[in-house]
Amino acid sequence: MEGGKNMEKEKNDEFQTYKMNLSAKTEIDELKLALLEHDFIYFMKIPDAAKAIKRLKNVHEDLAILLSRHDVAFQNDFLMNLVVDFTGIGLSEGQSHTDFVRLREFYRQKINEIKNSINVFELICEIITRYGRLYESHLPDQPPVSKTVLLVKDYVNIEMFNDVTPKMIADALGFAPRTLYSTFKTETGISLPHYIRNCKLEEAKNLLRNTGMTITEIASMLNYFDSGAFSKAFKEYMGILPSSYRRDSEIPRSNYI
Repeated sequence: MEGGKNMEKEKNDEFQTYKMNLSAKTEIDELKLALLEHDFIYFMKIPDAAKAIKRLKNVHEDLAILLSRHDVAFQNDFLMNLVVDFTGIGLSEGQSHTDFVRLREFYRQKINEIKNSINVFELICEIITRYGRLYESHLPDQPPVSKTVLLVKDYVNIEMFNDVTPKMIADALGFAPRTLYSTFKTETGISLPHYIRNCKLEEAKNLLRNTGMTITEIASMLNYFDSGAFSKAFKEYMGILPSSYRRDSEIPRSNYI
């Protein structure tokens, strides 16, 4: 009798350990997807769909393996997150509300109809291509951006999770700090320190929406001194605390609107 209870306890312990390991792997996979999603968002904001697709090609085998570890709902959530993000880019730029909402609804229906695991490569390529064309068709006439500004933006994107500073950028790219700051402000209308801060806080929004990371973990990842400093900066930028943003941004699986 005692032996049977011990066996039952051992099985229960093994099951609990399995659940904990599975939960930890899920959080790691969610973080990997969030980082990939960040890259896609960056390229689509430029907009440069070709670079987004090139990034996808570089990781598509690893992405397939990652998604194969989870159920269809996990896969579909990732796909729909991309659609929601790409739609948000268009709407935030003041582009045609109708065009982007119509495309979002098309993919919402298409993704909801996916009942089995699929090779997502072709579908993501299609999503990137269609949104890329839509961005380009709505681009206003703008003066060309210099190579200097593009180099700065690339550097900030690459060093997002390090303690990146304007001086560090100037030194890395071989520019006199004062000249670089002036050029960047003149062409973009925003100071370099504010641009760095905004990029980090945009990434914080992505992590709050799409991962289970705590606010303290996100603050540390983005090189804030502590969660208090991060929360203060986030509220100044967004008007609400990170915890409120996370709560307000939750999207039920059955309704992605």
